[in-house]
Amino acid sequence: MRQISFFLLLLLGLSACSSQYNIDGNSSLACLDGKKLYLRVPKTKGKAANGVNIDSCVVVHGRFSFGGTIDSIALAEIYVGDQHLMPVVLEGGQLLLQVDNYAQTITGGPLNDRLSEFMTQRARFDNELWELDRTANRLLYNGKTMAQVITLLEPRRHDLLQRIELLENTFILDNINNVLGEGYFLMLTEQQPFPVMTKQFLTIIEQAPASFRRHPLIHRYLLAAGYVPAAAEKPQTAKTSDSVSQKK
Repeated sequence: MRQISFFLLLLLGLSACSSQYNIDGNSSLACLDGKKLYLRVPKTKGKAANGVNIDSCVVVHGRFSFGGTIDSIALAEIYVGDQHLMPVVLEGGQLLLQVDNYAQTITGGPLNDRLSEFMTQRARFDNELWELDRTANRLLYNGKTMAQVITLLEPRRHDLLQRIELLENTFILDNINNVLGEGYFLMLTEQQPFPVMTKQFLTIIEQAPASFRRHPLIHRYLLAAGYVPAAAEKPQTAKTSDSVSQKK
């Protein structure tokens, strides 16, 4: 009886440390119908920093869903093949996603509310850049030279890119003590063809606390990019993707 009681307590303790999440999504994008989506989290074991897929589903008539358990809150990403679709925080509970031509929204949990608000603001800038590209094509079609188009539109494009960078930097630094800050920074690093310290990365790193730079994946990237932190700064013990398990 003592052994049985011990194992029951152990199981209860394990279940108390983990929480279940369910993701229900809707998409108005016809191009996604029939496509397979993957839910991916960072992989911190081994030398590679690639993500690991923890769940997958097929979009059927604009609907899709994921489900599983997590031991700790994690910032995951949804992919269509190798193409990034959107991030989502696995913070337990019921999560609702909406994907359309203009933005992706998430409801369910305080961190996802923050992320959704940021993504909405980011999408506005992306739409403005898209409109700027359309304007450039129209001007070229109407006989303007490339040099003329650049002269006309480059100041606006530069301003939009600066505003996007400020928005991203503010979002990361405002969430420096939760998974949004470190997670979005790592998403930005994945956009680089190889590890490099951009002006934006340097601005964030110099304003962030040492604990941020000691995050194992961030520390690994900074070293690969040639950034040398203070000697006293050492990477933290890595949290692995094993803390997130797929629900079958």
